[in-house]
Amino acid sequence: MLLADPDAIVVNSFSKCGFYVYPDISHTGLTSWRLCERALQEAHVALTPGRGFGMHTAETHVRLSYATSTDDLHEGIARLKRFMATLR
Repeated sequence: MLLADPDAIVVNSFSKCGFYVYPDISHTGLTSWRLCERALQEAHVALTPGRGFGMHTAETHVRLSYATSTDDLHEGIARLKRFMATLR
């Protein structure tokens, strides 16, 4: 799974009162805004740039919601993992 793959996305902060993770994307060399744009265009996965949440280093984090069905979550993670592999 993507969240267990340190080469894809590093998650070091989980929301305590929601259905979100706040992964570190600094290893990609992209800003959170640019990574979100590309993930939507290329993988059809919607993420939210970290700058809207003021946690950690906003430009190097994105927000990912896992409030969906298990099937949709697995599909989204598979798409995101393939997309992240293209950034290496």
